[in-house]
Parts: sequence; C-alpha cells; structure tokens
Amino acid sequence: MNIRNLLIIVVIAVFGAFGYKWFGGNGSKFDESEKRVEELETQLQQLQQDKADSDAKILVWQNKFDSIKSKDSLLKTKVAALASQTLVAESKAAKSAAELEDAKNRTSKVRESIHSISRTPTNRKGEELLQSLKNKLK
Repeated sequence: MNIRNLLIIVVIAVFGAFGYKWFGGNGSKFDESEKRVEELETQLQQLQQDKADSDAKILVWQNKFDSIKSKDSLLKTKVAALASQTLVAESKAAKSAAELEDAKNRTSKVRESIHSISRTPTNRKGEELLQSLKNKLK
C-alpha cells in the first residue's frame, strides 16, 4: 500500500470515529435534546394558548371601546344640541328681560300719572275730563 491509500484510510477512520462519537456515542445527549425539544414544543403550545386568550381579550376590549366610542359620539351630538338650545333660551330670556324692563318703565310712568292726577284733581266733567286724561296719559 502506498501512502496515499493509507492516508485515505486514516482520514476515513478519524471521520468515522468522530461521526460515531457525535451521532451514536452520546445517546444521553440525544435523549436530552429530545427532552428539550419536547419542553420547547410544550412551551410553544402554551404560548399559542396564551396568544389565543390574549386575542380574545383584545377583541372583547375592542368591542367595549367601540361601544363607548359610539356612546361618546351620541353624547357629543346631544351636548351640541343642548348647547344650541341653551343659546336660543338665553336669547329668549334676554328678550323677555328687555320686555319686562320696558313694561316696568311703562308701569312706573302710569303710576306717576295716577299720582299726579290724584294730587291735582280737576273739576272737569264729561268730555273735557276724558280729553284731559288722554293728554296726560300720553
């Protein structure tokens, strides 16, 4: 045999020894790897279950959020309507207050006329008395 063939046999033997040690010689490491794979698969299943639970909770909260958002929209519409009604009511109240003030002024003028007439009675009768009262009340 020549050196070349001997070298090939040695290389094949070395690779065979390493291959045997790597794949077949450490059976306990292979068992540990299988256990680790099983643990990781169990963790994966648990994580998938947790994700499904979380997705369900997210959906429930999303529905609650949408419901509250629609209620908020309705309440904003009602608030806007009430605000406009308030403005209308305030303008009516201001108008009524002005009319009341005007009525009070007219009433006070009439009272003053009544007091002045009662303090200075006239001796007129009939048509003259009516004409005199009309003139004074104008």
